[in-house]
Amino acid sequence: IILDGGRLNAAVPLRDIVQAAEVVWERHTVDPLLLVTGQDPLPFAASFYAVDRPQTKGGRHGLDAPWIDGQMVTKTGYLVMCFDADCATASAPDGWVAHSLGNIDVPPPIGASRDADYTVYLWHHRSAPK
Repeated sequence: IILDGGRLNAAVPLRDIVQAAEVVWERHTVDPLLLVTGQDPLPFAASFYAVDRPQTKGGRHGLDAPWIDGQMVTKTGYLVMCFDADCATASAPDGWVAHSLGNIDVPPPIGASRDADYTVYLWHHRSAPK
């Protein structure tokens, strides 16, 4: 269902957030976006809206799920999307490094308070060089 103004979600502009995050990912790496983790509902929105249809897992890192191909993700790294600026710094798995990709600011959807803050912080977790 598309609501007035063409928004799919009037509460949080998830589609816009995911599209902006994909642009940042593509600027940072040539690797496909295979896995997105972070604060709900951001990872799950990525599985729905992202072109690469990444695997997702709620929580700050996602290598501990049976459906995650750890070897593949080790080669490409994965994206962490959070509303908190420091959410990913302490959450990188052992032997991984978190690189900040900065943040994206998405305008509030039509009808939302102009004070609403949709700043999302992006982190690229990569396996540390051996």
